Amino acid sequence: PTGGWLLRAPERIASGDRVAIIGDPSLGGDWQSLPGALDEAQTIASLYGVAAITGDDASVAVLRARVGRGVKVLHLATHGVFNARDPLQSAILLSRDGGSERLTAADLFEEPLPATLVIMSACETGLGQVTAGGDFLGLARSFYLSGARAVLNSLWPVHDKPTQRFMQIFHREAAGGNIGRAWLAARDALQAEGLPPSVYGAFVLGGAARI
Repeated sequence: PTGGWLLRAPERIASGDRVAIIGDPSLGGDWQSLPGALDEAQTIASLYGVAAITGDDASVAVLRARVGRGVKVLHLATHGVFNARDPLQSAILLSRDGGSERLTAADLFEEPLPATLVIMSACETGLGQVTAGGDFLGLARSFYLSGARAVLNSLWPVHDKPTQRFMQIFHREAAGGNIGRAWLAARDALQAEGLPPSVYGAFVLGGAARI
């Protein structure tokens, strides 16, 4: 988006084939539980042969410990919040002490969470604000600056159950590394099932088509 990114060296990701899957954090009474996100995370984690991080364990501290120096795939199935007044305060919600904690775009900029492919299975995670210099402030930018080669995120509020199906198809088809084809397969499958464009068109893939 802007030449200024060249001034910040991307993180070196020591990922191998490691993955980190977050789903349905415990967020206290202020946020609705996402049973579809829980099923989504557990199903996707089983595809990779790992355990999903869910409930009270789905905290910023646990996530950072799991990611460490980097993972190949980071999947976040939770609530997302876009802040139009201050896009760097846009956040994904995780668990903390029986309530919620926001992992913001500013947090990720200051302390990167390195992953080759980032999937934000949450509402409005692809939104941002264009600056006068052509930069695009938001969550995706912070992940790219953390070293991500590709980011899958949403342009508007998304539905729990259709999102679960989209993501399951995407991960199954992405096993060979062709994530562009996997995105098309997930989109086309939901369209073929008769779901409206607001559902099958919510998620967009940016960056590399292969990882």
